[in-house]
Amino acid sequence: MEKILIPTDFSKTAENALTYSAHLAKMLEADLHLLHTYELPRKTALLISIERHLVGEAQKDISEESARVAAISGMSRVSSHVRRGYNDELIASEADKMGSDLIIMGTKGASGFKEVFLGSNTVRAIKRTDMPVMVIPTEATYKPIEKILLAVDDIFFGKPECLVPLKKLLEKTEAQLIVLHVNKGDKDPSPTPYQTLLTEQFGADNYEFHEVDNPNIGEAVMDFSYKINADLICMIHHYRNFLDGLFKSSTTYKTAFHTDLPLLVLKD
Repeated sequence: MEKILIPTDFSKTAENALTYSAHLAKMLEADLHLLHTYELPRKTALLISIERHLVGEAQKDISEESARVAAISGMSRVSSHVRRGYNDELIASEADKMGSDLIIMGTKGASGFKEVFLGSNTVRAIKRTDMPVMVIPTEATYKPIEKILLAVDDIFFGKPECLVPLKKLLEKTEAQLIVLHVNKGDKDPSPTPYQTLLTEQFGADNYEFHEVDNPNIGEAVMDFSYKINADLICMIHHYRNFLDGLFKSSTTYKTAFHTDLPLLVLKD
């Protein structure tokens, strides 16, 4: 992870994500790129004047945030842009253009996650890009990553290469990898295929494997993460089941809005 993209709308949530990103970049020795996007409904002479004002204010704000982030991250190079267009589209295209290998976004915790999802830039950005996305809740504060919880369910990941970002993070942090397989109870437990894949990727002695039975995957992950004092939760997003019951069964996105721990979403 050498280049990190962080979208910001200058809110407290985004500010917290930037602070977390700066500390993480310092540890990873990664470069940071801040991105602010804005939209206008239509183009008129009045809106052109408004746009100039908005862009001027945004440039001032992003310059201040860049300086703050640079001070925290130390040697990391920090760049920034203000772009006009749809947030999720620009995040994906800017990440590609900058050669980023990680996107970090802030999110507010919520009990009524439906309301959050309906307008969530975080979820739309995860859908748009093939890159790993790290979600930083407003309540999260940076601390050295010593324990990473990889949570998996009964849908096996088809591309072992999706684990590469996690492997790189483990190498840099020297964190302990703990794997939790959640059996929802609708089929016989089958941890063996996971253990085979994980052993091939990480080595038999380099991770702990646990299994629990719980029909509520999000609840199981949260309970276990607090039990082991995890510093980061990692989950795998499967394209084939994303649109199928987003609000009913999309564990990744429910988890993103029900934890004060950072969530790393890997793309299968």
